[in-house]
Amino acid sequence: MKKILHVVGFLGNGGDTTAILNVLNAQENGNEQFMFDFITHDGCDLELVEKLRKKGSNIFILEGDVRKIGVLKYYRLILSILKNNKYDIIHFHTSFQSCVGLYAAKKCNVNTRICHSHTSDVQRKCSKLKKIIYLPICKLLINRYSTKLVACSKVAADNLFFQNADVDMLYNGLDIQKYKTIDKNEVDDIRKKYGISDSKIVVGQVGRFNDMKNFEYTIDLAKKLDSDKYLFILIGSGPLFNNLEKKVIDESINNVVFTGKVKNVNDYMSLFDCHLLPSKYGEGLPVVLIEQQIVNDKCICIANDNVSKEANLGNVSYISINDDAKWISTIKECKNKKTKSICYDNFDIKNTAIKWLSIYN
Repeated sequence: MKKILHVVGFLGNGGDTTAILNVLNAQENGNEQFMFDFITHDGCDLELVEKLRKKGSNIFILEGDVRKIGVLKYYRLILSILKNNKYDIIHFHTSFQSCVGLYAAKKCNVNTRICHSHTSDVQRKCSKLKKIIYLPICKLLINRYSTKLVACSKVAADNLFFQNADVDMLYNGLDIQKYKTIDKNEVDDIRKKYGISDSKIVVGQVGRFNDMKNFEYTIDLAKKLDSDKYLFILIGSGPLFNNLEKKVIDESINNVVFTGKVKNVNDYMSLFDCHLLPSKYGEGLPVVLIEQQIVNDKCICIANDNVSKEANLGNVSYISINDDAKWISTIKECKNKKTKSICYDNFDIKNTAIKWLSIYN
């Protein structure tokens, strides 16, 4: 059995973690060929960490990423892990920071070193100096020390790798049947809990409460819409959760509810008339949009225009977050807008897991 070490920034409810776990679960349903261990940073989902440890995975939690603890300390920590544990393959999901770990893996003679791009617009949030000096150096090191390059979409590949690089496209696979299975009793309970009538328009956002996901924009939209007609359901957790909850209370916004983390996300999604993704920075392939279109093909999704178009299975509208009026008008029209039939074969875990696991052979 081959040992694979995944390096992820946040081991939790993010899209990259979801993709890895779906592959892990798909493998368990067949012949297990690979064992997955993880390096992650502090602030990860400890419940998930414990679950993975019970399955036999080793989880190494670092004090922070390169920005928090510095390049040298980060390098030494990864070097120490690799010296004390033998791995056949190391698979990085940490964008430009991957260059540090790739160099450590090269030094420790890990023969297969994979860099996986999940994000399409990291550079937008960087200073001019970083764009000119730091990022080009990172990109050069990534392309030099990786033995295989992988991306979840073309824009994600263009973000991290050279244009002429040989990149394997690997969509994030999903268990389609899982997302198609809705518990009607749970849905009824959600309706009762939040007083959702048939005439109410339910707007949702699901994700990690951080700067990138831009939940604040969604809350500001809610403030501009009639609280009797519109209910905004925000699902997830993260570092900005308390601040955003306080914003809603302080500004007396009555049509926003926070669920925290929930296990039955698809039951909530089945109620959404409109799903928002106003991410500040581009996302390589936002799994949550694909999940939403699979769960409820009557739901209209609205995403910032910097989000990957490959997430559009037919029912996503792309609008700049500089155009509030267009977002609001699209939300208002969502119940009357005709949705398209969707095809999700490219994202079926049965298909993507085969390709994902094949890159390890």
